[in-house]
Amino acid sequence: RARTAILQSPGVTQVKSLADAQLNYRYTLAALLSRGSPGCVSGGGYATFPETRLKSWGGGVVGRAANVSLAQARAACDAAAACRGFTLERRGESGAFNATLHAAAAPIFDVRAREGGAASVPAPFSYLKAAREGSAGVECLLRASAAALVNVTDYLPRDDSFETNGFAPVVDGRDMRTTLVDQVAEGRFSHGVPVLLGSNLDEGTIFMQLSPPLPCANASNASFAAWAEAMFGVETAAAVVAAYQKLRAPLPQCSTHRPPPGGRTGGGGAAAA
Repeated sequence: RARTAILQSPGVTQVKSLADAQLNYRYTLAALLSRGSPGCVSGGGYATFPETRLKSWGGGVVGRAANVSLAQARAACDAAAACRGFTLERRGESGAFNATLHAAAAPIFDVRAREGGAASVPAPFSYLKAAREGSAGVECLLRASAAALVNVTDYLPRDDSFETNGFAPVVDGRDMRTTLVDQVAEGRFSHGVPVLLGSNLDEGTIFMQLSPPLPCANASNASFAAWAEAMFGVETAAAVVAAYQKLRAPLPQCSTHRPPPGGRTGGGGAAAA
């Protein structure tokens, strides 16, 4: 059976255990299904997302029910045409729940990453109408628009924060002793398995405020080249400058480190001298 290794970071699977990555994948399909994204097919039933809370901004709550069981909450969501999922929060030790029914599957909050996840409070669970996985799930992802994918993955059931995320070489949550590049160079990888690699032009521009400053006034190719040399070193600087010659907005942000007009925080190139 053919296999392909896909090495991805950052993203939905960034520094996540396989179980967490699968949960995020299942959520992405369910959220796309709730939006009516083409190619997404109902799988029947509900997908479960522990320690999460659905959020509805702009009037997306379609109902509430107090002192109900899981079965009753599912029945209430099934009976409401607009309901796409619900969040259950336990009522003390009684075994009953308060349910909030939602018309959209996004956004969803990982309570540990986004809300602190207080140990003294029973964690909420969210349930979404499930999408079919397997080949149907692949088709759902392939036919989704870029805008839909960005929207539904802005928040995830296993999200990123300084507490739940880390930038380190990992495979399924297990720390690796060296980087993937070093392992490949040393021949320590599974032979006969195709590897798909890629990168983004402006990967990680959210961290540009940590880079050396670039003058705001009268920025030139020369000043950009000097910045690139300070940031990336002499050997890489020329390639960086060349890559940005066809772009208009300056990168990095100038010395104030504030977003340029329009709120854009990434992208751009050196201004003409």
